[in-house]
Amino acid sequence: MTALAGSTCPKDWIHFQESCYFFYNLNWKTWNESRQFCQSMKSDLVVISSLEEQTFIKNTITYYFDIWHGYWIGLQKVNNNWTWVDGSPDTLG
Repeated sequence: MTALAGSTCPKDWIHFQESCYFFYNLNWKTWNESRQFCQSMKSDLVVISSLEEQTFIKNTITYYFDIWHGYWIGLQKVNNNWTWVDGSPDTLG
């Protein structure tokens, strides 16, 4: 999940560029459950807006990912088009 960074990121969040990222590694959640969890923390599933951000996320989840943990991003198929949770279209394709 991601949130805009203020002066500092909350404990256990990782700062990158202008945002804070939280990589949840406890109980597996569905995409909808994950989004609700993020929103309960005043954030949302990540919207990847640059190749630099994509590389950061890829490199970071490599550290956390294993056969028991996977990660959701904020991309969903709406009317047969891939759309980010902020309403923007997928341009990184």
